Amino acid sequence: MHSGTLYALSPVCTHLGCLVNWNYLKGEFQCPCHGGRYDIKGRVIGGPPPRPLTRLPLKIEGEKVLVGLKV
Repeated sequence: MHSGTLYALSPVCTHLGCLVNWNYLKGEFQCPCHGGRYDIKGRVIGGPPPRPLTRLPLKIEGEKVLVGLKV
């Protein structure tokens, strides 16, 4: 969550498709393949990725968070 907003992001780097990891010490997503870096909203902040991480559809139903479904 960031500023009261919940985001669901694809973990697939937009450079060459490797899976990104969250680095909680730096507060960013990092791609281990070629050093791509993304902020908490998935925006590119460094490295070779050509575009942000893909946002996934998200819906909250009661205590459930549904991700990746058509909402």
